[in-house]
Amino acid sequence: MNKKQKSVKYIVPCIIIVVISIIISLVFVFNHTNTKEYDNKLEEAQKYVEEMDYEKAEATYLEAIKIDSKQSKAYLKLADIYVKQNKIDKFINILEKGIKNVDKDDRKKLEKKLSSVDNQTKANSMYAKKFKSYLKKYGSVSEKYINNDDYNMYLEGLCYSKMLDFNNDGVEELLLVYYDQGDKGYHYDIYGYSDNKIKQLESSKNGFKSIKDKVVNSEHADELYGYDGGMKCLEIYQKDNDYYIKTGSTDDFEINIFHGFISKEKFGISSVFEYDGSNYIKDKEVTNTAVYESEKNSYKEYYKLYLNQYEYYSNDELSTKGMNFVLKDINETMTKLNIKKELNNSTEFSQEKLNAYLESIKPKETPKQNTVVQEQSNNTSNIIIDENKALELAKSQYTADGYFSQGLVNFNNKQYYVFILKDKVDGHYSTVTHVFVSSDGLEVTDKYWYDQSTGNVTN
Repeated sequence: MNKKQKSVKYIVPCIIIVVISIIISLVFVFNHTNTKEYDNKLEEAQKYVEEMDYEKAEATYLEAIKIDSKQSKAYLKLADIYVKQNKIDKFINILEKGIKNVDKDDRKKLEKKLSSVDNQTKANSMYAKKFKSYLKKYGSVSEKYINNDDYNMYLEGLCYSKMLDFNNDGVEELLLVYYDQGDKGYHYDIYGYSDNKIKQLESSKNGFKSIKDKVVNSEHADELYGYDGGMKCLEIYQKDNDYYIKTGSTDDFEINIFHGFISKEKFGISSVFEYDGSNYIKDKEVTNTAVYESEKNSYKEYYKLYLNQYEYYSNDELSTKGMNFVLKDINETMTKLNIKKELNNSTEFSQEKLNAYLESIKPKETPKQNTVVQEQSNNTSNIIIDENKALELAKSQYTADGYFSQGLVNFNNKQYYVFILKDKVDGHYSTVTHVFVSSDGLEVTDKYWYDQSTGNVTN
């Protein structure tokens, strides 16, 4: 080896050592600078916290995280700010981000902080955003009166809200019931919480999963429980400390579908009870009356609210008391969700207002006559009876719980008193028939049909 080669042999290692030393020095300087800048941001953010300027504090802590995402201090401090502001969703997100980025030793600190806030608090923060979005989209609850519609009274907007622990696991679910102006229909959605997230457990508007596999007569499986005349009712039931929504409908038939948790996390159809006019069916299997009634009645009614009603139902669930309960429950939900607003019954719903309304929509009656009046027309005698006499004739031939007068109508060149006969079934009136009594008292029949919305008579 010559002298030159020996020189190169010693110079190269020296150069490598120098380069490594420089790199190490630069890394040290850089880390030191970063650490100093990071600490300065923490100090700056803390001053904003002391001044209660949380917006600037948040921005500064986020800057610190950009400088060094592997340190836990900024994540923890920022999480504390979010708790103070009840921004639990942000609290969760920042800690989850930190858990992914920090070193193993610091990860436990973040996980401990994340578990320090109970699940209900976390859920409520996310529920609040969902509630506000529905309130913005559908508006506040209000009651309406319409003379020329099928319904004389109905709720619209975000009609009802309740927080219930459907599966008794310690964390309440959020129930939202609303009236959609687009499809003119009532719908409900249920949201639940798990794994630091909320999810929609069920939406009646989007259809129920596997309903055709559970129900024989799916055409009657309404979103909210349906009664005669197109009335919709929110019905909540309880069984073994769990809660269920009942959907379906009833008339000459009935279908009762109970929706609730069918496993720890899965929400769906729990049981179905159907009567088709001759057979009692449970979960698509024909059974006897005793078993059917016993198992159906194991679900106990918890809450019931008519969302729309005819005038002759107005003293029932959608009465003054009912509306006050609606507002009470919605405001209770808003309080739980820390929404600083209270809904008031702006239309001042009252029994006096209701009575005045009912009086205004009564059909005009012909003058009451205490005696039978003889009218002469072309040497023909026309006997005219009053409404009370007509009602007596109707009752003499037809039995019902309720007789609702529609006044006098003209049909086939003749005048008839019209009575809608209803029997009470499961707490509501169901139409039995329409009885027509001719004004001369000679004809009492149910072979015609009176359309309440148009006033027309059909055979």
